[in-house]
Amino acid sequence: LSESAPLIQILCGSRQVGKTYGMQYIVENWKGNKMFESADTDTSTLRAKDGRWLVEKWIQASEAGNTLLVIDEFQKIK
Repeated sequence: LSESAPLIQILCGSRQVGKTYGMQYIVENWKGNKMFESADTDTSTLRAKDGRWLVEKWIQASEAGNTLLVIDEFQKIK
């Protein structure tokens, strides 16, 4: 994240090792614009996240300008 304008970085690892916790810590301490989203299924509507949802989040972050966009549970996006 310290590189100039990194486009996409992926954090992967075993289950229950603290990936989400670590990313939440980074987001909380990020000095600039930031968005933290989860691709987990919305339990209120049971609507799975899909490519359209991802594009929507990408556009929101882009329009905010120079924004750190973190997508948790990315592997669940259809």
